[in-house]
Amino acid sequence: MRRLLLVGIAAAACCNTPALAVERPVKAPIYNVDDNLEPPAKYLHAYQYELITYEASKEFIKGYCGDNIFACATPAGKLCFVVMPLKNTVEPSFYNLLMRHEIAHCNGWSIDHRN
Repeated sequence: MRRLLLVGIAAAACCNTPALAVERPVKAPIYNVDDNLEPPAKYLHAYQYELITYEASKEFIKGYCGDNIFACATPAGKLCFVVMPLKNTVEPSFYNLLMRHEIAHCNGWSIDHRN
């Protein structure tokens, strides 16, 4: 069931059609690799509901998340859909930082990165 749900969401994201009431993420500000992307400590905890992670090419991320965005999260009730770069395309430490960053958005950190 979980794989079917992931495939359905990924297919819908690819084709720009909504799936399970998950909307496309709000476009975030543009970041440079040098920017401090570490979220505030109060958002650094495991997501307590359904977390679906989809690793994608840079082209998919650009089309789904926006230009100059490394990854994105789409929280929707008790589900959070995270799009991450392919692990073999970024340094492991940067991948982990991106994952912490996106899970923080799942946990309620605002898109404008205010505390």
